[in-house]
Amino acid sequence: MRKARKIALLWPTVRPEVCAGGIAYWLSKANKPQHISVKVACSYSQHQETLLLTLQKLCANAFPLEVIVAIFDSPGVTKPFYELTRDLEMDQEDIVVLASDDFKPSDFWDAWACHHFDDFDGCLLVNDGYQTGTCVTIPIMTFGCLCRLNKITYHPIYSHAYSDSELYDVLQEMKLLRNLRIPSQPVFEHVHWAVHKRVPDEWDERVKRSFFEDQALYEKRKNLPLAEKLKVC
Repeated sequence: MRKARKIALLWPTVRPEVCAGGIAYWLSKANKPQHISVKVACSYSQHQETLLLTLQKLCANAFPLEVIVAIFDSPGVTKPFYELTRDLEMDQEDIVVLASDDFKPSDFWDAWACHHFDDFDGCLLVNDGYQTGTCVTIPIMTFGCLCRLNKITYHPIYSHAYSDSELYDVLQEMKLLRNLRIPSQPVFEHVHWAVHKRVPDEWDERVKRSFFEDQALYEKRKNLPLAEKLKVC
């Protein structure tokens, strides 16, 4: 009998209260939350304190939690995601989920992911109710897939935007992407300000200012050899 897969929920945040509520929500929607560990990257030590206090109230510390505090030069997700993945160690068949403050999972999302990885070792392209283009907005992958990516999901050379497009290109080239962005599959709702699902805050405004720089960087990098895209200097 196959042993139960472990799931690492990786979550960078600059919004500790929002993050704490989001983690509680993801765990409430899971089929087997006891198999899920949570690893959060905060940019400021006071965010760590607020996050831990809020989670104690919401979840009573009923799951393994690690909070990394690291100062990043950008409010985007790329550098904190790399901080969360680069030292991660799991079994090859275990699952890595890159979450963030504005995603909501479907019911029993963990069982759904485990089912798809029974016959597939790669990354799932999920329906987020927003993006339809060539980008991976909420990576859900096996740890083995993450290792083949040199533990790079959203490349830290980007500030924020277009890192999900480069990830799509890399996974497509490596034949590690399963397209589940189809009507029969569940929606992991992306509560994005661009489609008026919420009001942008100061962190969104900071990210928007780097958009065109990230776009130009993507155009510059998109024809690089795969080996170059999987390097971190």
